[in-house]
Amino acid sequence: MANHMANTRKRHKDKGLVRVEISAFPSGQVDKLRKVAMTMKSQAAERADLFEMVTDAFAHFRARCLDNVSPPPDSIRLVSLRRVAAMVAEALVSTGGREGFMLGQRIRHRIKSVEC
Repeated sequence: MANHMANTRKRHKDKGLVRVEISAFPSGQVDKLRKVAMTMKSQAAERADLFEMVTDAFAHFRARCLDNVSPPPDSIRLVSLRRVAAMVAEALVSTGGREGFMLGQRIRHRIKSVEC
């Protein structure tokens, strides 16, 4: 068994994978850990969804109403994602036409639920 574990760790190390260890929680704390993990997973999905909406907005409305908004989405850090998304949403709602208005409203709604 120990030899198998050593071989597995060596294969993972060769592939560039990193080993993460989690301390064992008392039996009463396992539910807390699961709840925290689910919360983190849902927040990551919401951030990814917001980032995707901002990227779509830049792709479709860059020339028409986002030419003065910077930075472009490929250089957005997580810290500034909400700020950039708020600027994009405001620009889309005010000058983006029907599709831009709808996308801006969706971005505004998602900003409220995302914790960056």
